[in-house]
Amino acid sequence: MIRRAAASASAMGVTAFLAAKVLEEQIPFAAIDDALGITRACEHREAWQATHEPGATFPAHLADLRAENQSIISRQVAVGLAQAAASRYRTAGDEVATFTVHKRPSQLANSGDGAHVQGRVARGTVATFYHGTVYGPIAGRIKALLLHPTSEYMMVMDDSYVIDGSPEGGTAGGADGTSSLCGPLCNHPPKGHRPNVMFFPMRCDVDSLPEASTEALGRISRYDAAPLTTTRRYHHVVALIALRDIEDEELFADYRYDVQSDSLPPWYHRVEREGDELLWEPPRPSFDWFIHA
Repeated sequence: MIRRAAASASAMGVTAFLAAKVLEEQIPFAAIDDALGITRACEHREAWQATHEPGATFPAHLADLRAENQSIISRQVAVGLAQAAASRYRTAGDEVATFTVHKRPSQLANSGDGAHVQGRVARGTVATFYHGTVYGPIAGRIKALLLHPTSEYMMVMDDSYVIDGSPEGGTAGGADGTSSLCGPLCNHPPKGHRPNVMFFPMRCDVDSLPEASTEALGRISRYDAAPLTTTRRYHHVVALIALRDIEDEELFADYRYDVQSDSLPPWYHRVEREGDELLWEPPRPSFDWFIHA
């Protein structure tokens, strides 16, 4: 009887998880955020500025701004994936990339390791990726909470999917011999300094990529469970886009914490940005903020 009850409870749990997974794949979370006024407009403006000439005029509508960002940064991500694939299989005598990203002690006191660029990263291009496991908005979040309750590397994407940036992902030169897995090592900039990269979450069109790039994408971000009802053509990934030319320096990205929170870490400070009308937007890396999002 006990075994039968346990088996029945297990079956019910699996059924509930699958039902939640089907539900989360159908709900238009991005549209819901838009309806609530959570647009991440400032981030889209930053990304657009990074990929256009200084002084260029913004598109009149946010939808057009997003569409341009998606198109331009998709191409940059494709280049970054191709470089990651080429670096993995590079042999002596092959052309060397213009930069590499390494794990080294951060220049910030008591901040552990950081992601450091050796060479030059051009403005508007991909410096590295946020390496980790992607979880769905409902079932995935519950699973992430149960599996990694103390993770400090959770990041909420625009459509409420979550990526857990594996800290072991950023080793010297990248865990797989490339510079593509160092995103989780990127620290918040020190006070008085501007970020030189930004997190840009997006969905890649796998069908548009060569096989080697698709394989690199699967190493950079992997799903905790394969989609049940949606196409596998689109794959979530977070790229770190250079906001300016970067040369031989540490990477810093704005964590965008809730400045009205009573539990901000002492090292955190708000980065001022042009046109930022909201004091709060959905948070980026810390799990403490993720669970309240």
